[in-house]
Amino acid sequence: MPTAFVTGATGFLGLNLVEQLSERGWIVVAYHRPTSDTARVTRFPVRLTEGDIADFDAVAVSVDDKAVRLTRREFELLKFLVDNRNRVISRDRLLASIHDEFRDTTDRAVDSHVKNLRRKIDQALPGQPVIHSVYGIGYRFEVD
Repeated sequence: MPTAFVTGATGFLGLNLVEQLSERGWIVVAYHRPTSDTARVTRFPVRLTEGDIADFDAVAVSVDDKAVRLTRREFELLKFLVDNRNRVISRDRLLASIHDEFRDTTDRAVDSHVKNLRRKIDQALPGQPVIHSVYGIGYRFEVD
């Protein structure tokens, strides 16, 4: 069953996304602030994960009820991949999504972040890869 990570699930757009995904049989992991009113989103079969979204250095996501602690960059990368699920995203575009324009980094930094992210997700979902390499281009987030 496919899994979606949704931030802002208690807002209008997030709530609509949760509803649409739930109706299509997705497992929805809703990441929300501690102060968010979750009453409307709990009408749907969601897994709530609480955290201060502004504290990216201490981000953890939940995968099949297992906490996965991510660095800020890993979280940004995962969010960007999930937001662009089923699309092939180039290393350059991923790099731009996780680093500010004034930082001197290479596209191989993305490979390192992806490797770490894959390892952490694999600990929670062994044998179920969700980040796929597309040779010569970049990466695609896809859940079966």
